[in-house]
Amino acid sequence: MNCTPAPCTALLEGAVANRAYGTYGTTDNESLIRELSLSRGCDPALMEWVLASKEVAAGDALEAVGEDLDGKIPKFLGPR
Repeated sequence: MNCTPAPCTALLEGAVANRAYGTYGTTDNESLIRELSLSRGCDPALMEWVLASKEVAAGDALEAVGEDLDGKIPKFLGPR
């Protein structure tokens, strides 16, 4: 954390990544991210909001777009 110019931003990004991918890993880093955030003086309310947010599982997200997935992918990734 000493080498990054914006440690709080990096920790928030880490918290978001942990919410998205933590269940797939062998270690949940939420407590470490929380401790580092507090030690760096980051906004505790913002970190708590990020850590408390519900992550949508990939399968649920794909199911939500369902039949329209074929129409949405070219819209965002296709030629403009």
